[in-house]
Amino acid sequence: MRYTYLGPKDEAVIGKGDRFNGGHIFPLGAGTSTPSKNASRPMFETILNHKEVVSAMLGLRAEYGINLIHPPHRSSEGRSPVIGTIPCSDGRDARKAGSCGSDDSYNVLFTANMLGHDRSSSDAIIYFVSDLLYARKHGLGLEYGNVTYSNRDVERAASVGIVFFPLVNLDGMIFDAEKNTCWRRNRNNSTMEDDEVWKQHSVGVDINRNFDIAWDFERILDMSARGAKRLNSDSARNELYRGDHPMSEPETQNLAWVFAKFQRISWLMDVRVLGRRVVTPWGIDLNQDNVTEQNWRNKEFDGKRGDIQNLNDVYGEYMDPFDRSLHRNVSRLIRDELYSVAGRNHSAGETAYLGPHTGTFIDWAYSRHIVSQNAEKVFSFAFEFGDPDREARKNKAICGYYPNKMSLNINMKEAAVAFMTLLLEASQRRS
Repeated sequence: MRYTYLGPKDEAVIGKGDRFNGGHIFPLGAGTSTPSKNASRPMFETILNHKEVVSAMLGLRAEYGINLIHPPHRSSEGRSPVIGTIPCSDGRDARKAGSCGSDDSYNVLFTANMLGHDRSSSDAIIYFVSDLLYARKHGLGLEYGNVTYSNRDVERAASVGIVFFPLVNLDGMIFDAEKNTCWRRNRNNSTMEDDEVWKQHSVGVDINRNFDIAWDFERILDMSARGAKRLNSDSARNELYRGDHPMSEPETQNLAWVFAKFQRISWLMDVRVLGRRVVTPWGIDLNQDNVTEQNWRNKEFDGKRGDIQNLNDVYGEYMDPFDRSLHRNVSRLIRDELYSVAGRNHSAGETAYLGPHTGTFIDWAYSRHIVSQNAEKVFSFAFEFGDPDREARKNKAICGYYPNKMSLNINMKEAAVAFMTLLLEASQRRS
């Protein structure tokens, strides 16, 4: 099968080899001004390959003593992803419940590369974590464009207990890197059709449609609403294919495992590519905080959700007033901070503004406390960096998820500011 090159002019290609030498060299991000002689300055002309993501995490463990773990579910192609944890820092016995290092002491989760083609999203987590750990160890602040943080800010941000999962969809990322096809899904070949035309194009499930939240979109949504058919699919021929049933994929199961293991996670940021947005739940319909009956579990409203273009539409997805206010205020705060990095505008709001879509990660993460009283409430955000579609086309990129070198450098700084803003909010509300 032939693949057409889809990248932009001056593309930041995926690197070869291993710049971190199997973890013997630790990475350093864009925000640290005085690097150690043993650190590897980020090569922002190239993107980390999947082996380098792991090698970087090994380097961070060797230099800073962070913890690395493997979730229980291997990918469809037999690979085991890696998760890192940065304990909070109060010096208490990690063997005691609630103490730093115990499973219930972690409060923030960062994830990336849920979609195979989200190039450099895992880099964003790796390089930010590298900056945070280096600055904490050496008593430094951080600087990203026109945004600066004191060492006190660094200490606060690093104190909350962080879990980071930089490469959720390992198979999809590797396939996209090898084939340059703008590949979104995982590589579950049980979905492959016999039809020769569609055989290779029917592999895999869209991880960000496979979560157990309003998964049966054809019942939930008004399918005549704008975007309802475009953004949701039950066909394996479509890149947005939701899978055979909710939580069917090892990638979604691993994320569910993270929340089961670290039960006090209450803040989430998922990193994505293309769009310059800070988005929050809900994706099912626009938010409202008055009519509790209007929610995805109430069958009375089946087939009536998602028509956000209709000004006369009376349905809105209910969210607790405090939660709605917090999501709105924090997303706008992140948006405003991002502008200070390089003067690029970002939007902020619920994901339904992009059109109605179901089965998504941040909706599921936030919904867990509604479905089960034993689950922690998780304030959930996704940060999308990179060139919007129109700019990618202007740069002659058929796949807008592949950054050029200039965009890559700005993206790393903007992502770091998004992470820091979220961590400082989490720290403030935790104290």
